[in-house]
Amino acid sequence: MVGVRLVVSVLAVTALLAVAAPLAQAGGGPGSGLPGTTTCRSVEHEGNPHQVINLTDNLSNQDVKVNSPALLCDLGVAATLVTGPNLTTVDSPNVVMCYKVGGGGGDKIAATITDLFGTHDVKVGGFKLVCVPAQLQD
Repeated sequence: MVGVRLVVSVLAVTALLAVAAPLAQAGGGPGSGLPGTTTCRSVEHEGNPHQVINLTDNLSNQDVKVNSPALLCDLGVAATLVTGPNLTTVDSPNVVMCYKVGGGGGDKIAATITDLFGTHDVKVGGFKLVCVPAQLQD
């Protein structure tokens, strides 16, 4: 079930990024910005909203039961490359690729979140994923 929750969360982020975040080209070395970047944090919450939704993407079409929240992803992220190889340019992003991150621990923060499935009192943990625009090639 954790896998389904993660997939639903990541697909929701993908849909939101497609609508809410203008996806721009990256490229460049340290100090370069990462446009369209989002971060995701772990969320603890009991119960679920009791909906079944249909998800259709480039890979499949499925009806899935919505379970408890798993991730809280922030669309307003400022991210820059600190070290490492130069960034790649993505000309026509059509998906979001999420990477696990290290060093994102910390205390859990109590928060109330309202989304399409209702209002939830949750505990938000540290960074778990960083997600960037990507291109799925057929």
